[in-house]
Amino acid sequence: AAATGDPATAPAAVNPDPVVRTLTDPGPTTVTSTKLTTDTVWGPQGSPYLITDTLSISEGVALTLLPGTVVKFGGQFTGITVNGELLSLGEPGNPVTFTALSDDTVMGDSDNNGASAAGRGAWYSIGFSANSVGIFDYTDVKYGGYGSGILLCSAYASIAVNSASARVVMSHSSVTESMWS
Repeated sequence: AAATGDPATAPAAVNPDPVVRTLTDPGPTTVTSTKLTTDTVWGPQGSPYLITDTLSISEGVALTLLPGTVVKFGGQFTGITVNGELLSLGEPGNPVTFTALSDDTVMGDSDNNGASAAGRGAWYSIGFSANSVGIFDYTDVKYGGYGSGILLCSAYASIAVNSASARVVMSHSSVTESMWS
Protein backbone atom coordinates (compact mmCIF):
# COMPACT_ATOMS: atom_id res chain seq x y z
CA ALA A 1 0.00 0.00 0.00
CA ALA A 2 1.21 3.46 -0.82
CA ALA A 3 1.90 5.84 2.04
CA THR A 4 -0.01 9.06 2.12
CA GLY A 5 1.09 12.43 3.40
CA ASP A 6 4.28 14.40 3.16
CA PRO A 7 7.59 12.60 3.55
CA ALA A 8 9.54 13.37 6.70
CA THR A 9 11.86 16.36 6.51
CA ALA A 10 15.52 15.37 6.39
CA PRO A 11 17.60 16.48 9.38
CA ALA A 12 20.11 19.30 8.94
CA ALA A 13 23.61 18.32 7.84
CA VAL A 14 26.13 17.82 10.63
CA ASN A 15 29.88 18.23 10.32
CA PRO A 16 31.40 16.00 13.02
CA ASP A 17 34.68 16.84 14.70
CA PRO A 18 37.60 15.34 12.79
CA VAL A 19 38.73 11.96 14.05
CA VAL A 20 42.28 12.34 12.71
CA ARG A 21 44.73 14.85 14.12
CA THR A 22 47.49 15.62 11.63
CA LEU A 23 50.88 15.29 13.26
CA THR A 24 53.30 17.84 11.87
CA ASP A 25 56.12 17.56 14.43
CA PRO A 26 58.90 15.12 13.56
CA GLY A 27 59.45 12.19 15.91
CA PRO A 28 60.31 10.64 18.14
CA THR A 29 56.83 10.67 19.66
CA THR A 30 56.58 9.31 23.19
CA VAL A 31 53.26 7.54 23.72
CA THR A 32 52.22 8.64 27.20
CA SER A 33 48.69 7.22 27.17
CA THR A 34 48.20 3.62 28.21
CA LYS A 35 44.73 3.42 26.66
CA LEU A 36 43.44 4.59 23.28
CA THR A 37 39.77 5.53 23.50
CA THR A 38 39.35 7.28 20.12
CA ASP A 39 40.31 6.25 16.60
CA THR A 40 43.95 7.20 16.04
CA VAL A 41 46.28 7.30 13.03
CA TRP A 42 50.07 7.17 13.35
CA GLY A 43 52.21 8.07 10.35
CA PRO A 44 55.89 8.21 9.50
CA GLN A 45 56.16 11.93 10.34
CA GLY A 46 55.96 11.20 14.10
CA SER A 47 58.13 8.08 13.99
CA PRO A 48 59.48 6.44 15.91
CA TYR A 49 56.57 6.09 18.34
CA LEU A 50 58.05 5.10 21.69
CA ILE A 51 55.87 2.87 23.86
CA THR A 52 57.17 2.57 27.42
CA ASP A 53 54.19 0.80 28.99
CA THR A 54 51.53 -1.56 27.68
CA LEU A 55 49.17 0.32 25.36
CA SER A 56 45.57 -0.87 25.28
CA ILE A 57 43.31 -0.23 22.28
CA SER A 58 39.73 -0.02 23.56
CA GLU A 59 36.83 -2.00 22.12
CA GLY A 60 35.34 -0.16 19.13
CA VAL A 61 38.53 1.88 18.61
CA ALA A 62 41.05 1.55 15.74
CA LEU A 63 44.75 2.36 15.69
CA THR A 64 45.87 2.71 12.07
CA LEU A 65 49.57 2.75 11.14
CA LEU A 66 50.44 4.26 7.77
CA PRO A 67 53.30 3.12 5.48
CA GLY A 68 56.73 3.90 6.91
CA THR A 69 55.57 4.17 10.52
CA VAL A 70 57.99 2.82 13.15
CA VAL A 71 56.91 1.74 16.65
CA LYS A 72 59.58 0.98 19.26
CA PHE A 73 58.88 -0.78 22.56
CA GLY A 74 60.90 0.35 25.57
CA GLY A 75 61.15 -2.72 27.76
CA GLN A 76 60.37 -6.36 28.32
CA PHE A 77 56.92 -5.71 29.79
CA THR A 78 55.77 -3.31 27.05
CA GLY A 79 53.41 -4.19 24.24
CA ILE A 80 49.96 -3.59 22.83
CA THR A 81 46.71 -5.19 23.97
CA VAL A 82 44.12 -5.01 21.21
CA ASN A 83 40.46 -5.01 22.23
CA GLY A 84 39.44 -3.04 19.13
CA GLU A 85 41.37 -2.88 15.84
CA LEU A 86 45.06 -2.61 14.94
CA LEU A 87 45.55 -1.85 11.24
CA SER A 88 49.21 -1.94 10.20
CA LEU A 89 49.14 -0.85 6.58
CA GLY A 90 52.60 -0.76 5.06
CA GLU A 91 53.33 -0.95 1.37
CA PRO A 92 56.09 -2.53 -0.77
CA GLY A 93 59.39 -0.84 0.05
CA ASN A 94 57.78 1.16 2.87
CA PRO A 95 56.73 -1.25 5.63
CA VAL A 96 55.40 -0.54 9.10
CA THR A 97 57.94 -1.72 11.69
CA PHE A 98 57.44 -2.85 15.29
CA THR A 99 60.77 -3.30 17.07
CA ALA A 100 62.71 -2.75 20.28
CA LEU A 101 63.78 0.66 21.50
CA SER A 102 67.33 -0.74 21.56
CA ASP A 103 67.19 -1.62 17.83
CA ASP A 104 69.48 1.01 16.36
CA THR A 105 69.13 -0.45 12.84
CA VAL A 106 65.69 1.19 12.48
CA MET A 107 65.66 5.00 12.76
CA GLY A 108 68.93 5.08 14.71
CA ASP A 109 69.66 5.41 18.41
CA SER A 110 66.18 6.26 19.73
CA ASP A 111 67.13 5.55 23.35
CA ASN A 112 70.19 7.85 23.14
CA ASN A 113 72.51 5.36 24.81
CA GLY A 114 75.13 5.09 22.08
CA ALA A 115 75.44 2.04 19.90
CA SER A 116 73.25 -0.83 21.09
CA ALA A 117 71.81 -3.95 19.59
CA ALA A 118 68.40 -5.39 20.34
CA GLY A 119 68.08 -8.92 21.61
CA ARG A 120 65.30 -11.45 21.32
CA GLY A 121 62.49 -10.80 23.78
CA ALA A 122 63.29 -7.10 24.19
CA TRP A 123 59.54 -6.41 24.43
CA TYR A 124 56.49 -8.46 25.30
CA SER A 125 53.74 -8.90 22.73
CA ILE A 126 50.97 -7.52 20.54
CA GLY A 127 48.00 -9.44 21.94
CA PHE A 128 44.53 -9.77 20.46
CA SER A 129 41.54 -10.21 22.78
CA ALA A 130 38.04 -11.52 22.06
CA ASN A 131 36.37 -9.99 18.99
CA SER A 132 39.41 -7.84 18.15
CA VAL A 133 40.78 -7.32 14.64
CA GLY A 134 44.35 -7.14 13.40
CA ILE A 135 45.65 -6.53 9.90
CA PHE A 136 49.38 -6.69 9.21
CA ASP A 137 50.20 -5.88 5.59
CA TYR A 138 53.82 -5.17 4.67
CA THR A 139 54.79 -5.12 8.34
CA ASP A 140 58.02 -6.20 10.06
CA VAL A 141 57.77 -7.34 13.69
CA LYS A 142 61.14 -7.81 15.42
CA TYR A 143 62.59 -8.69 18.86
CA GLY A 144 59.32 -9.35 20.71
CA GLY A 145 58.07 -12.38 22.59
CA TYR A 146 59.53 -11.78 26.03
CA GLY A 147 58.29 -14.32 28.53
CA SER A 148 59.13 -16.98 31.04
CA GLY A 149 59.76 -19.74 28.54
CA ILE A 150 60.42 -23.27 29.69
CA LEU A 151 60.87 -22.48 33.40
CA LEU A 152 57.23 -21.61 34.01
CA CYS A 153 55.80 -23.68 31.14
CA SER A 154 54.66 -20.69 29.18
CA ALA A 155 55.98 -18.95 26.12
CA TYR A 156 54.94 -15.71 24.51
CA ALA A 157 54.73 -14.75 20.89
CA SER A 158 55.49 -11.37 19.36
CA ILE A 159 51.93 -11.53 18.03
CA ALA A 160 49.51 -13.46 20.22
CA VAL A 161 45.95 -14.30 19.22
CA ASN A 162 44.46 -14.90 22.66
CA SER A 163 40.88 -15.69 21.64
CA ALA A 164 39.22 -17.83 18.98
CA SER A 165 36.95 -14.88 18.17
CA ALA A 166 39.86 -12.56 17.33
CA ARG A 167 40.45 -12.05 13.61
CA VAL A 168 44.06 -11.46 12.57
CA VAL A 169 45.37 -11.44 9.01
CA MET A 170 49.03 -11.18 8.01
CA SER A 171 50.23 -10.72 4.45
CA HIS A 172 53.56 -9.68 3.00
CA SER A 173 54.89 -9.45 6.59
CA SER A 174 57.56 -10.98 8.80
CA VAL A 175 57.96 -11.85 12.48
CA THR A 176 61.64 -12.34 13.34
CA GLU A 177 63.94 -12.57 16.36
CA SER A 178 61.12 -13.53 18.74
CA MET A 179 62.38 -14.94 22.04
CA TRP A 180 60.24 -18.06 22.43
CA SER A 181 57.61 -18.52 19.76
